Amino acid sequence: MPAPGAPTTVNKVAAILTAGTSALGNAGVQAVEALIVADFPILALPIVKPIWQYFFGIYASYFVKGIQNGETFLVIDVQGTFEKNKVAYAEVLLANAKKANDPVLLLAAEQTFANAISSVTRDDGSNPSTG
Repeated sequence: MPAPGAPTTVNKVAAILTAGTSALGNAGVQAVEALIVADFPILALPIVKPIWQYFFGIYASYFVKGIQNGETFLVIDVQGTFEKNKVAYAEVLLANAKKANDPVLLLAAEQTFANAISSVTRDDGSNPSTG
């Protein structure tokens, strides 16, 4: 097993989604610009074009950033709920193992609990005590 990763605040899934949205947003902005110029040819004039593109770019960047923020919050909510459920399940396993007084079951339950707690702060789910 690879060495445990350091605790991180970077959410890899959210980062991938926001990068994808950024790429799609850039393509979308270009497509919308082309549609606007087709409807209003005066906007293609050399003096007018940079001005309206500047203001349109500001508006579009806020729109894309809003979508990216929504994606990030959604990913964090889903992952947080999943992690909370893993910890709750591990607590149940631990309680049942203690009731059964089975050392093998207890060891497995403790490892599951340690991994569940670790995965809350480590994106690879590694347990720093065992590697």
